[in-house]
Amino acid sequence: MAELNFETTSFGFYININDIKKKEVLATLLLSSLINKNSFVLCFSEKYGKMIFSAYKIDVDVVFEIKNQIKNSTFNQYTDILNVELKKKGLTSKNILQKVPIRIKNFIANSIFLNMLKNKNKNFFSSMDYLNTLEVDSLEEHIHDTCKSLELLKNEQEKIMKYKKDVFKQLQTQKIYQEKKKLENEKNKIEHDNLDTNEDDINIQNIFKSIPQPSLLFPYVLTMSNSLLNDNINNLCSHAIAKSYLTYIYLHYFFTLKKKKKNKNYFIKKKIKYEFF
Repeated sequence: MAELNFETTSFGFYININDIKKKEVLATLLLSSLINKNSFVLCFSEKYGKMIFSAYKIDVDVVFEIKNQIKNSTFNQYTDILNVELKKKGLTSKNILQKVPIRIKNFIANSIFLNMLKNKNKNFFSSMDYLNTLEVDSLEEHIHDTCKSLELLKNEQEKIMKYKKDVFKQLQTQKIYQEKKKLENEKNKIEHDNLDTNEDDINIQNIFKSIPQPSLLFPYVLTMSNSLLNDNINNLCSHAIAKSYLTYIYLHYFFTLKKKKKNKNYFIKKKIKYEFF
């Protein structure tokens, strides 16, 4: 059993359990696992008017092994390549996700919050609201921003790798050139007494000009930005679960309250404990 803490538990994504077999959804789940090693997915479904939650975790070792195969791909190609790599390993949405039992506890603090929710606008309970903590702060946007950041970081890495290769190649060429000139000078030294070695140095500087080094600051800024995005994704996922769960509990007890004709302090007085498997 794993107790779900709204403030500290990070989940990779939050979907209807009926959508889990979709290739695009699986790709998104795996992407979130690449971002966050402690990634879980909380799935929900409705049966007989009741909300049922199921938690899954993803085999991170398998995911990181697959990541090596897709490191040179863009996010647009991610889904197709991922599907091929999964098939190679005999994996599908049915066996890559491992079900995890969870227990959700609701104490008096949450009951007070539920009482506050009772006075919120009905739009708060929109089916997509669990993806937002602010109006313009959504989980989907942060995931796409992270993908863009990773793509930019990859481009910067390629620039640095190209710079290192070019410098190495230039040094090798320069070494060959200097050895050749050295042999020529030794030969000419026998025939001529006066040799201008400074002229050779000037020629080398003109032929082998220094290669401009790409900025190291920009990749660092991208890395810090990506780290911040990951923190925001973790927070958004946690808030998403808390919002949806609290909304569900509130609606359930709101109708219970009407049926039993309890007083307005029902939410504050009652301590609630529920378990979802």
